[in-house]
Formats: sequence, C-alpha cells, structure tokens
Amino acid sequence: RNTSFGASPYLGRQLNDRVLLGLRLEYQGRYYKAEDVVLSTIIDTIDFTRVNHQGGLALFLRWTFNPQNKVQVFLEPSLGYTAQVAELANDGVPFDREITQFGSLNASLGASYSLSKRWRLLIRSGSASLLVGQWRMDNSTERNNFTLFNTSLSLSSIRFGAEFLF
Repeated sequence: RNTSFGASPYLGRQLNDRVLLGLRLEYQGRYYKAEDVVLSTIIDTIDFTRVNHQGGLALFLRWTFNPQNKVQVFLEPSLGYTAQVAELANDGVPFDREITQFGSLNASLGASYSLSKRWRLLIRSGSASLLVGQWRMDNSTERNNFTLFNTSLSLSSIRFGAEFLF
C-alpha cells in the first residue's frame, strides 16, 4: 500500500505576459507498507513500513507559450534543494532512518485555465530531473553520493492546483 500527499505553495512575480519568476516551498509525505514480506534470511514473514517526510525550496521560471488564450500551456524549469527523512520499521518496530539531501535541476510541462482575472486552475504532468546529493543511514557515518537523471510521465506525476493573482 502506498499513500502520498504533497503541497507546494509559492510566491511569484509576473515579469511580462509570458514569464513568471517564483520561489516555491515544497512538502511531500509518503507512507508505504508491504505486508507478509518474505526475506531469504528470515523464516517468518514481516510487515515492512517506510514513512517519508520531504521538504524543499525551489526557484522557478514559468514560460507561457500562448499567454493570450484562456487555456495556457507552459514550461517550468526550476533549481532547488530538498531534504528527506525516511523512517523504516519491521512489524511496527523502527529499526533505522534514511537521511537524504540533494540539489535538483528540473523541467516540467503544465497548463493553466483562467477562471477570472485573479484565479487560475493548474495541471502539471511529467518532468525531467537531474538530482545530485547524498544519503546516509542514521546509524552509520558512511555517506553515499549520488547523481540521478530521471523522467516521469505517469498518472502519479499529475499535479493539480489553483493560483490566486494579487
């Protein structure tokens, strides 16, 4: 079972009819549970859980391709920093924490629909990301560096939002 929740409020400034510059705060929480997991080193099955809390900050630029339309398509590159803590447990007993920090360069596609001069609905789907960072287990001093390039275009990558213009 996998459950997630995220919120990413931001403040931005419309520089012209095509370009918006903004600063976004990001939070995402995830809960994953696998029941009756069989490990080769353990005779009995276990229930494994992982609870993630992730927070970050990103500077973004939104380029709108068709600013004159009610439905606008945009590209949104961003530069960000993210920190994450994952609590790991077997049969409800915590056994470790994974701590991750990374910088990111990201680009996503989206669309907005203007409800009025002040309100817009947003949808974002898919992205391409370059992540550079490190992770470690809480009970270890060993740090592991990583570089990762990924793309996502799936139902789980669809994000909905609303925007209020001041």
